Amino acid sequence: ERAMDLLIKRTGDPMYALVKEYKGVQKLKSSYVDSWKTWSDGRIHTTFGFHPSSGQLNARDPNVMQLPKHKNIANRFRQLVIAPRSKWLVELDYHSFHGMTCGFEAEDKDYLRLAQIDLHAYLTSDMVGQRADTRWDDKKLTEYLKQIRAAYPEIRDTKAKRAILGYQFGMTGYLLFQMWREIYERQKDAEEAIARIDALFPKQVAYRNRTVDEAWTRKHLKTRYGYIRWFWDAKKYNPSKKTYVWSDDAKKAI
Repeated sequence: ERAMDLLIKRTGDPMYALVKEYKGVQKLKSSYVDSWKTWSDGRIHTTFGFHPSSGQLNARDPNVMQLPKHKNIANRFRQLVIAPRSKWLVELDYHSFHGMTCGFEAEDKDYLRLAQIDLHAYLTSDMVGQRADTRWDDKKLTEYLKQIRAAYPEIRDTKAKRAILGYQFGMTGYLLFQMWREIYERQKDAEEAIARIDALFPKQVAYRNRTVDEAWTRKHLKTRYGYIRWFWDAKKYNPSKKTYVWSDDAKKAI
């Protein structure tokens, strides 16, 4: 999908836009329309469980926890889902849950605190040479980051946000650049964004290295709740560097 977006932007050829739209409709039909069949009572029924290797809650047949949104056709499909008379459908979203999880697991109080306030704006403040001070109290820090967000919305919502989200999933600067070429003009720009996060949060760096090392040596990771996920190739040997470097499994481990 990212490659298609780049082709649309670079060429202006309407065929690419039509192909993307067609693929979106096909995916919506196969993943949702065809599987969201109502029972005799006119309702959708799912089965909840804890099947992922992380032990997270999930739903099957159909997966009602991943109903698409943010796209026109997806929003139209969501409008088909209604509650019975006198009933309500409530959708809840835990604010910055992934960011706070990263802060918690790395025992990084600054990261955890900023994830609750505005982690993207904090990175933006560093990018524009006006870094917020984490020694400030919550009120002052929150107000300052609001000002940064208002002053630099484009940087905050593009370069900073994509870098933070990618970082939390173990992305390198190279991969971040490949996925968001319309945001980062050069690979060096994406690499610098990742390097900034490393410099701002050394506890995250230590946690990431510790996690990958454990996945490499033990061949698995075990969550605090007892769930196990296997990793056979968290590192690989790089002949040119004459050392072991992270592989694709390293990103998955993080």
